[in-house]
Amino acid sequence: MALRLDTFMGQLRSSLLRDENMDKYRWSDPELLIYVGWALDTFADHTAVASATSYTPASDTEFTLPSNLFTGEGFDAAGMVYVEDGDSIWYLDPIRFNPELDVIDDEGFYTYPENTLHVNHVMEPGSTSILHVRYFAFYDHPIEEEDVINIPQWGHTAFSYLVAAHALSGPSLKTANVRTWNRKEDSGMPEHNPAQKLQTWFFQLYEREMLRHKPQDRRNFYHRVPR
Repeated sequence: MALRLDTFMGQLRSSLLRDENMDKYRWSDPELLIYVGWALDTFADHTAVASATSYTPASDTEFTLPSNLFTGEGFDAAGMVYVEDGDSIWYLDPIRFNPELDVIDDEGFYTYPENTLHVNHVMEPGSTSILHVRYFAFYDHPIEEEDVINIPQWGHTAFSYLVAAHALSGPSLKTANVRTWNRKEDSGMPEHNPAQKLQTWFFQLYEREMLRHKPQDRRNFYHRVPR
């Protein structure tokens, strides 16, 4: 089920953050958008977006990979490259690359630097072949209220904990609104920084929720033969 940004922000305010005073929110929408973006980037480490792009013609040997490429395991380990020419398809394997060597004889692909794809594959002159690239991507950061947070539905709870934890970081708290967290020496053993304690608890809840789901196997996702 798609999760709209405005729906998520409302749920977060009314549940974990207890920030329902529309006349004077503790956290502005721009602040929460920052934390949503941070949480999405972290979530991708567990489960990223399976994505694809293509380049035509594929007669070049150097291509710029998409800017949303998730670089956790490295594209050489987790990506797929193949060339389509009519009814024929050639799958290219990653090859070792040493920047100190000028000649590479093996057919395949490598990335150097990280966002530049190099393809070593002989193409016929004037070929109209297409180079296909399958890769893992970061999630798009929502901006408008109607934008969708495209994480899997099973991750909604964990994601909420993570955004709430970021929101409770020190710089995001407005001192005028935290008087209930002041020290009360006559209360026995007071908690001097309950906001920090709650933040730690939210991070722990995020980790616990994510442990219920197997991490994405990106090294074998696109490969025809499991590694």
